[in-house]
Amino acid sequence: MKIKYIICFFIILSFAVGLSSCSFIVINGGDDTEAPAPDTSSAVTDTESESFVRVPDGAKEAKKKADALVAALPSHKFANDSLSIAAAPGIDLAPADPADEYEDALIERNKTVEAKYGINVLQIETPLDLMLSDAYSAYLSGSFYADAMLIPQKAVGEFLQKGFLLNSQSIPHVDFNKEYFDADAMSQASAGYASPVIAGSATKDIGSYYCVYVNTALLGEEGEKELRETVKNGSWTWDELIGTARAVSALNGNVGMIGSGTEGILVDTVYLSSGQHYLDTGYQKIPAMAFETETTLKIIGLLRTMYDSGAVFDSGAGSGSEIDEFRKGNVLFHADTVNNMSEVARMGAGWTVLPVPKLDPEQETYLAYCSPDAPVMVVPAGNPDTADAGYAIEALNAASYGYLDRCYYNRLVRTSVNNSRTLDMIDYIGGVKAGRGVYDFTSMYGGVFDRLAFNTSETVRELAVKGGDIAVAAYNSRYDMNWRFVNAFPMSKDR
Repeated sequence: MKIKYIICFFIILSFAVGLSSCSFIVINGGDDTEAPAPDTSSAVTDTESESFVRVPDGAKEAKKKADALVAALPSHKFANDSLSIAAAPGIDLAPADPADEYEDALIERNKTVEAKYGINVLQIETPLDLMLSDAYSAYLSGSFYADAMLIPQKAVGEFLQKGFLLNSQSIPHVDFNKEYFDADAMSQASAGYASPVIAGSATKDIGSYYCVYVNTALLGEEGEKELRETVKNGSWTWDELIGTARAVSALNGNVGMIGSGTEGILVDTVYLSSGQHYLDTGYQKIPAMAFETETTLKIIGLLRTMYDSGAVFDSGAGSGSEIDEFRKGNVLFHADTVNNMSEVARMGAGWTVLPVPKLDPEQETYLAYCSPDAPVMVVPAGNPDTADAGYAIEALNAASYGYLDRCYYNRLVRTSVNNSRTLDMIDYIGGVKAGRGVYDFTSMYGGVFDRLAFNTSETVRELAVKGGDIAVAAYNSRYDMNWRFVNAFPMSKDR
């Protein structure tokens, strides 16, 4: 970001309109002269911003590719004529009454799998606590509950603790090296002999990806355009974000740099954007603290700068909402999920969304922390037809690959997106042009290790706020957690 350029632009434009002092220039709409993205067409009027929204046109082509992946899978005769998957509320699989084009796409995805294997894909929606108790009871009694379960990643530890989940390595006829599976997410869920999670295109939920919203009314048209260019050329970094905020602050020192609902959200969003995890995990590994790195020192420095420059968080007790401060123009950037876009959209047209910045411009892509509510799939042990589940699970992921990403845009257009420029930026968050979601061990197992957050993200935050020796902090975290991990994740199934 050319910081001097932005400051000069504001000052010159201020004089041009006859202002006696520096102030923010509020510009709605913006430049729509750039060529449309290759995957976009079909305009929808946006009267508020006098712009239009391009709906991605790549869905048909993506579906053809996904259907071809399913067709290439081996044939199989199922023991039953249906595949039942229990899903926690809010997780879409097979909607009975589709409310939008995205849910229509889920049904079309399911039809591809159903046609391949001559089955019906059924969704059993049930509260999470009831799913856990019923599935566990069925396991103990030797009765059938469901072929698989879709749960939020924050529940993985609690389900695994019951000891009735099948290891993904034990599911026959599935190639988890295929492009439609998320090997990194599955590795983050694996530890010791346990490898309970299946993650991939069928569980991918762009709405759970964290991103960065920006108040474009504060930034101005040229500033917004230059930010979007840095995203497109791959140079959008946290240093660029900080430089941009400082340029705006030079015109109005009352604007905070960045905000999020909690401090933990900001720390996790910055930390996981680097490509490293808090712990070293994987199948047949005992989890080990992994944040004692040079990269973490840089992250601590960035966080310290954000705190010093006016990072804003919810004050608690039901008052002092951080997102309200962003909507009022008191904060330039806001870290939140794509799913919460409708809340940001209440401020009108003066905003857009950007991917979470890179820590280093040389990183391969933008990395978005997935919220604890992001869905994953687990399979209960003891079912008589595990092979059937394996074939169907792979087909569901293959049939979803690339296709559902594009169809998700229709939901955003219907509910919240303000203009085509914002929609273009989603390409760099959800993986159409760049970007991918990042799952983390701490989100999956924080519920069963009450000191896990304290020894990872909260420790990094403490180092940023108060300082300290990272080697001492890492030693203390290992001392506190190692024995817990050894007991919780044995290396043998006999323990």
